[in-house]
Amino acid sequence: GDAAEAWEQVLKSSPDDRGAHRELAGWLYDQDRLSEARPHLQATARSSPDDPKIWRRLAAAAGAQGDLEGALAAWRQALTDAVTENPSDK
Repeated sequence: GDAAEAWEQVLKSSPDDRGAHRELAGWLYDQDRLSEARPHLQATARSSPDDPKIWRRLAAAAGAQGDLEGALAAWRQALTDAVTENPSDK
């Protein structure tokens, strides 16, 4: 099997394992398996709402599935978090 199968086994026994969701989401995303990554990205976004990288990836996954509203909402969150982390000097 692949890494996804291993992480899915972890999630079967511990469905709320934040680390497993994050790792599985990242692996699936890197394999361009965006529709499979999306629920794990959503779980990761719930547990780490201030991580702009997760929101950017969630936006890409939503867009790939044709969910433009979901993609825009995730992009807005990613941009809000990025501005909060890196406020301008003005």
